[in-house]
Amino acid sequence: MPEARHLQDQHLRDIMNAEMASKGPEIVPKDPKIIPKHGIIVPSKNREVIPKLHEDHEIIPKQHEMHPKQNEIDPQRHEMPPKQHEMPPKQHEMFPKRHEMAIRQDLDLRGRDIAPGSYALKARNSGWRAPEIGPDGRAVVKKHHHKAHLLNKIKGRDQSNLFKNSVSVSDPIKVSPQGERQDIPFFWVIPKSGTSSMRSIMTKCVNARMASTSGLVKPNEDVQRLEIMDLGKKGKFLNIDFSHPDGIKRAGELNLASSGLIDVAATSHVHPGVEVFTRNNPARMFSIFRHPVTRMISAFHYSKVAHWETTYREDMKELTVAEYTRNPKYSVDNWMTRMLADVHGEELDDDDLEYAKQVLRERVFVLLLDDIAEGVDRLLTYLDWHGLVEENPQGTKCIDAFVRRTPANQNKHEPVEAGSAEWQMFENVNRYDLQLYWYAQDLYHGEQKAMMNNMRQSPTRQTQQQH
Repeated sequence: MPEARHLQDQHLRDIMNAEMASKGPEIVPKDPKIIPKHGIIVPSKNREVIPKLHEDHEIIPKQHEMHPKQNEIDPQRHEMPPKQHEMPPKQHEMFPKRHEMAIRQDLDLRGRDIAPGSYALKARNSGWRAPEIGPDGRAVVKKHHHKAHLLNKIKGRDQSNLFKNSVSVSDPIKVSPQGERQDIPFFWVIPKSGTSSMRSIMTKCVNARMASTSGLVKPNEDVQRLEIMDLGKKGKFLNIDFSHPDGIKRAGELNLASSGLIDVAATSHVHPGVEVFTRNNPARMFSIFRHPVTRMISAFHYSKVAHWETTYREDMKELTVAEYTRNPKYSVDNWMTRMLADVHGEELDDDDLEYAKQVLRERVFVLLLDDIAEGVDRLLTYLDWHGLVEENPQGTKCIDAFVRRTPANQNKHEPVEAGSAEWQMFENVNRYDLQLYWYAQDLYHGEQKAMMNNMRQSPTRQTQQQH
C-alpha cells in the first residue's frame, strides 16, 4: 500500500513537471517564508523539493504584468490640482473693451508705461490682492466685515431703508386708480456731465415742468405757495430754487411731492432732495456719468471763466491745477462718492464706496455722457416720455440738436494729456470716483441694458396701480 501510494505521488510529480516545463521557468516554492524581491511568493502544495527548477520557490509575475490595466496611469486622477495662490483672471481679460478704453485714455501717447496709481492700472489689477502674512506665516484674517454696518449706524445709514422715498430701478411706474402718475422723475445733477443739455431737453423738448433753478428765485426766498412759472422758450419752472438746500427744505415744507405741479425735479443734493418725496409719491432717480478726471478738468477750466455763476471768484482766474486739486475751497475730492454716501468734511473709506455702489445699483438709472444719444433714448423709454416728445411738433429735432449738434453750456479748453503730471493730479483726488464710474459703466452695459431690451420688446410699459 505505501508503495502504491509512492508510485501515485511520483506520477503526479511527473505530470506537474511536464506542465511547468511547457509554461516556462515558473516554479512553486517549497518554503512559503521566502519572499524574493521579484514578486509574490505562493506556498507549494507539495513539500518535497522539485529538481531542475530553482528548487525552493517560484516567482509569481509582477502585479502590473498580471493586471496591466490596473496599473495604467489615469491622467485625470494624477493631474496636478491648481495652485491655490494663483491669481484670478485679470480684469482686462474679463472686460477687454473696458481695459482697452482705460489704456487708451490713461497711456501717454509718447509710449510711456501706465502711470503708477492710474485708474487703468487699478482696473487691471483690482481683481486680486495678495493676503497679508502674519508673524506665524499664515494669512491674516481681518475682522472688519462688520465695519460697514457699524459705520452706517454711526453715520445714520439704514441699509434696510436705503433711500426709502425712491423707487428701485426695476420697479414699474406707479399710477393712481385715476390713472395719474405717482412717482416723480428725479435727475441727480453731477456738474459738468451734460447736465445743462439734459435740463434743456426736459424743459424744451419734452415740455416737462421742472423743480430746479430758474435764476429768478433766490434760494432763501420766503415762498408761501408753490406755483409753476412759464418762462416761454426757457420752459416751465417751480417758483422755488430746488438746486439749493434752503429751497429743497422749503419745497418739503410745502408738500411738493403730493402737489402734482411738477414732472421732474433736478438737484445735486441727492439725499435732502429725495427726502422731500414720500412713499406714496416717490422719486425715480436717474443721472449722467462722465469720467471723473475729464469732468474735473472741465470744471476747473469752467470755474475760471464762468463769471455768471454764483460760485465764481476773481482769484480763480490765476488758479493752477495743483491749487485747484489740493484746496477744498475750490474743489471736492471724489464728489460723486461723497454725495451718494453722504460723507462730507471727513476721509472716505472703502465702506463708503460700497454704500455708494449699492445706491447706484438699486436706485439710479444710469446714462453715460460718452453714449448720450443712446442714453437719452433709453431714458425716454424708462420714464415713458416718448409720447410727450411726439406731442411736441419739434420734439425729435429738439432732442437731436442738444444731443448731436449744440450741447448746452459747453466750455472749450485745451485737453489734458492722459498720463501727464496734470492728469495724475486730478486722478489722485478721485480714486473712489474712478471705481464708482467703472461700476456705473458695468451697470449701463450689463443689467440695465438687459432691462431696457425687455422694455423695448414689450408693447406697453408696465405700470403698477396704487390702491
